[in-house]
Amino acid sequence: MPPRALVSKPKQARDRSALDHLALATGEYVYLVTKHTEGARHLPDLPHIHAQGSQQWLRLAPAMPAPGDPAYAAKRQAFFDTCDRYCKCDTPADPVQSVIAVQAAGWAMQTSMAEIDALPTADKSYVYKVAKEYSYEKCRKREAELGSPYTYRPSPIPPQALAASNPSNPSNASFPMIPYAPGTVVEYRTAAGAIAYCTIVDYGTSRVRGDYFIISHRESGAEEHLTKEQMFDLLDRSMDICEPEK
Repeated sequence: MPPRALVSKPKQARDRSALDHLALATGEYVYLVTKHTEGARHLPDLPHIHAQGSQQWLRLAPAMPAPGDPAYAAKRQAFFDTCDRYCKCDTPADPVQSVIAVQAAGWAMQTSMAEIDALPTADKSYVYKVAKEYSYEKCRKREAELGSPYTYRPSPIPPQALAASNPSNPSNASFPMIPYAPGTVVEYRTAAGAIAYCTIVDYGTSRVRGDYFIISHRESGAEEHLTKEQMFDLLDRSMDICEPEK
């Protein structure tokens, strides 16, 4: 008697609605960080305004509850509702409110990413991919609507065109990198998910090394040389950028 033929049953598609919701929410916060950072970056007396806005946000910001809290779901909702109130808006005309909008979007983005990092590896990769595609498309549409020559990226990275078009800095005229001066402090998330700080010490280009950056790590004080790709990867994970006082 011949063996029974195996009939393959079609696999049911996995319900990814919860993952998609988290991805789109995270992508929206990444976009809002980019949008509000772009509006706040060129404010006059930025260090002073940044300090004012950051202090005000710390008084407004709710605490994110710890997992295991009996009221976790309600407190989580209250946390994001408060962030949304200050970041899901047009670019504020008031400079301090503009900084608060950046902070609110950054806190929400950081919290969403922490939740993504807690997912299994396959789910994490899927959510980050969807979030990145969503935020990139939103930034692209915003650029088209504004008719801006700048390239909006799904992270708080400055438009590269600024560095090349800055006549006050001739040494950087042919170096389309970033318009941050040495002394700029970057708060960013490490590959392991921890919060870290570094200071941009110098950057330039050479025939041997090509485009390079030198940064100093706050925790250890050690200096590190980065390629352009490594620096932009670090900036892709940035949450706050504070330029030096002039």
